[in-house]
Amino acid sequence: MLICLLCKYLYLSLDPKRKILVTGSVPTENLPKRSHEIETKERRTLVRTPLLAEVKPSTSASSSLSLLEQLDFAPWESEKMENGDMQFKLCDGVHSIAKYTVSVNSALEFTVMVFHWPLPEDHAIYTERKRSIRGEGVKELLSLVENSSLCDGLPEDHLTKSVAVDPTSDITQQLPGTVIRHSVPKRLSPTHFEVSVNYRSGDCRVVVDTSNPEDESCRPCSSARSMLERAERKKSRASSTPARSKASLSACGPEKLRATVIETRLKCKTLEDQLEKLERKLMMRE
Repeated sequence: MLICLLCKYLYLSLDPKRKILVTGSVPTENLPKRSHEIETKERRTLVRTPLLAEVKPSTSASSSLSLLEQLDFAPWESEKMENGDMQFKLCDGVHSIAKYTVSVNSALEFTVMVFHWPLPEDHAIYTERKRSIRGEGVKELLSLVENSSLCDGLPEDHLTKSVAVDPTSDITQQLPGTVIRHSVPKRLSPTHFEVSVNYRSGDCRVVVDTSNPEDESCRPCSSARSMLERAERKKSRASSTPARSKASLSACGPEKLRATVIETRLKCKTLEDQLEKLERKLMMRE
């Protein structure tokens, strides 16, 4: 007992800052915790933010449109539409509709159309300018469109005309080889009605790349023409082969019927020659 008290005295003398529980008291700190006594985290409070109001055109955009209305862009004709957009038209004197049409809305976003055929969304004219324009860049854009080269489309022959369709609203999903008939009416005449017709692919670029002046047609139109030619060659090869023995003759074309008759006659001629040889052999044995 004396030794224990001595050790305790020495230990306390070495560490005077050590806290000691008072004799007879109950511990209240650093106690073990049970599962139901785990502290719960406070839930995050939701803060409601009001909905953003409709974005209105900036005053700078409105002032730019007003400035465009006052400027002169000859030979282009400018007109302010009912919805507040500005529209620029350039006629060629031959057709009754504008050759080029450039529309600029209240957000200064522009749209280019050639004989009412809109340029595709990924065209270089849009991507290089992020489809946005300012007042000082309108003349540059109009000059670029005016001096651009148009795609000639597909050649006007029987192969193209046989698959061409009209640009109606029924064409919702166009295949890569779809050919659309682009008809542009000419100016009114007291004696007759006349139109200019071009056959274009559904993905026609309309305005070709000026870096390759030798290309008269854009890549989608050239690809559509190649697909038509491959299909025609495949069809001609299939039509030139003879029909099968049990094939319906009513479903065969003239070329297939002709090939079938020629093949049948060759078979008959071969059989006749074989019969003549057999007859000669028999006569020689007799």
